[in-house]
Amino acid sequence: MKRITVRTSIRAKIIMAFIISLAGYVLLATLLFSRALEQSTEYQVNQGARQSADLLISGIRSQLESARNISYNLMQDADILRWLGADEAGRDFRVNRDANQVLQKTYSFFPGWESIFLFNNEGEGVRAAQHFVDMNFVDIHETSWYEKAVSLHGGFFVSLNAEGTLFSITGQNNISLIRQVLNIDNMLPVGFLIVNLNENFISQTTDEIYRKYNTEFDIFDENGNNVIRAQGEIEYADIPEKGEVRNIGGETFYLYKAVIPELGWTVVSTTPYDRLSGVPFFPQMVILPTLSAVVMYLLGMLFTSNLITKPVNELIVSMRG
Repeated sequence: MKRITVRTSIRAKIIMAFIISLAGYVLLATLLFSRALEQSTEYQVNQGARQSADLLISGIRSQLESARNISYNLMQDADILRWLGADEAGRDFRVNRDANQVLQKTYSFFPGWESIFLFNNEGEGVRAAQHFVDMNFVDIHETSWYEKAVSLHGGFFVSLNAEGTLFSITGQNNISLIRQVLNIDNMLPVGFLIVNLNENFISQTTDEIYRKYNTEFDIFDENGNNVIRAQGEIEYADIPEKGEVRNIGGETFYLYKAVIPELGWTVVSTTPYDRLSGVPFFPQMVILPTLSAVVMYLLGMLFTSNLITKPVNELIVSMRG
């Protein structure tokens, strides 16, 4: 090894040193760029996930606020209050017809509304629905939502499928807005109003987001039940606030979690994660600068080796002469 080193010319040694340092530079630059690219992509995906989740949550809140306002107007409607205030003998054909027409007219204006149920304090009811839908209970006072509705005294709360008492022929979930109806004259309770929004009112927004961001959503209620499902069973409790990259079914996704506090719902967005997805013109960003650096390095190496070895060679020639 020593003989090889001794016999190697100074020019060759300089070139070898340059090549080794060039390889080190390329390796270090690649690692640094790869890490910067990873961080940049994760930041971009996080921002996109946050924006899409905020957009979905805003849409849900807007729809529920609209349903809340309409339900409040229904609570003050004269035909509705007349039906609620009448006893069994007083609820003749005209009273039933007028109340039903109000409900039919209301939900027909809102495609996302699947049904509206109106019950008096005894559990007798009237409804308007797009499909066959029913509420399964024997005694209204024993339903899982009764005590909560009474405790809010005219306020509303949101639950999935009316706390499990609502059944639809479509097999889809309904988001139920439940509230007690108060007589506007004396503020005494006269019944209950339940507005049911089909899960499609959320799907319309999620479909739009998917086309734009390629992001899907799972939404879970306060009990961990799926309101809408994209990926199926997801362990979302341990997803950090900033999101995380996770392997699902052999593919890599970026998961982001957001909470709707007033509903107790958790929104989980799932975005395909490609570390190069956020970087346009990747070849130009990596290959061209690297080739430029190599060319400049080689030119510098040749110039330096000539600069050093030429005087030495001249000195050796002169000494021999």
